[in-house]
Amino acid sequence: MEGQFTIQLETFDLTIGYEKLVVLSQLNLQLKKGELVCLMGQNGTGKSTLLRTISGVQKPISGEVKVGDDILNKMNVTDIAQKISLVLTEKPITGNLSVFEIISMGRYPYLGWNVKLASADKEIIERAVEQINLTDLLHKKLYTLSDGQLQKVMIARALVQEGEIMLLDEPTAHLDLNNRVEIMYLLRKLAKDMNKAILIATHELDLALQMADKLWLLDNNKRVLDSIPEDLVLNGSLDTVFGHKGYDLKTGRVAHEMSGEMIKLIGDGHGYLWTKNALERKGYNIGNKGTIEIKVQELKEKFSWTLKKNGNIKNVSTIENLLHSID
Repeated sequence: MEGQFTIQLETFDLTIGYEKLVVLSQLNLQLKKGELVCLMGQNGTGKSTLLRTISGVQKPISGEVKVGDDILNKMNVTDIAQKISLVLTEKPITGNLSVFEIISMGRYPYLGWNVKLASADKEIIERAVEQINLTDLLHKKLYTLSDGQLQKVMIARALVQEGEIMLLDEPTAHLDLNNRVEIMYLLRKLAKDMNKAILIATHELDLALQMADKLWLLDNNKRVLDSIPEDLVLNGSLDTVFGHKGYDLKTGRVAHEMSGEMIKLIGDGHGYLWTKNALERKGYNIGNKGTIEIKVQELKEKFSWTLKKNGNIKNVSTIENLLHSID
């Protein structure tokens, strides 16, 4: 059951931009505990501007941002840093520092004038390092890290700030598929396990559809649509914003031109799904009836296919051979 206590950040008729240039207007949004929210939209529509505004880096044109019980523009820098952690896309220029030194910077809002870590600070850092699985990298220099490792270090630094809110700008930019999935999974886990309110600006639509609790979708009318991913797919909002060509968002698949020839495909599981993928890529229609019948079978984690065509039966051991046999 939702309640007011779950709201960590809220905007009231927020209009953002630069002096007289309005980027987004009249925003009434809520960021809640335990939620991973993905901020999405075309390039140049204001994702980074919104992040900078709700983190206190940039002043709004009008309206208010409320952080917990406090008004953002009335908070000092230290108070904001203890409530909100911001991870930007720019790589840190302090490449000669160690992983431990960078993560430790997340404790600065809590330290005195001598910037000395107390035992409690070290315990918080140690917990974050274990959570993000960075123990083996702790004494490495930043310039020796891969992009994926560096992004995890920056998330750990944000984590030790201990704010209820984490804002990240394109955390998966420049990463390979494996690292993109790992980072998104990590952020979702942090939102759930640590009850954080996490907002990320991203272009990873496929991952956002699977992992985000909510999408903040920037449309072409300087507004932000706030809803769960599935509703934004079904009501056509995502298609309107991104204007996909050759991609069926409702099924999450590339649209192929079909030859009209129907194949009856029998089977289940991932063997069935990848066989269907290959057949549709080649232009075949898949249905419950067809002049061609294919049965997918799995035995001890090995797949085989039985093809019935024109009264002939043939067994093959790979999808590639299956496709050649159909032709």
